Amino acid sequence: MSRTDELEKNGDSRPALPSNLPRLGTTGVFEGDFSALETGQPGAHALSAVAALQLLQVAYPELRDVRFKLITVAIDSASLGANLSQPLAAKLPQLLARVLRNLP
Repeated sequence: MSRTDELEKNGDSRPALPSNLPRLGTTGVFEGDFSALETGQPGAHALSAVAALQLLQVAYPELRDVRFKLITVAIDSASLGANLSQPLAAKLPQLLARVLRNLP
């Protein structure tokens, strides 16, 4: 079933996501090259993960040569709130396992 079919089936009127995006809930590992990740910044108090790492490297020059690794989960929207969304919370065990597998 395509993402468009899923949206229509669930009565969601949002436009379909581009087909080149990872499937919702897919986890990924990015090391050093974060060009495939979202870098948009909706405001001064909401940084993307990539922007937060860049700010950290500006604030602490000794971290400029550190190679960071990000473990991600594909989502279709994000909002500020006190809790994780149910779909993301359900992914936590898988994310934790992925983090542990990627430790040196």
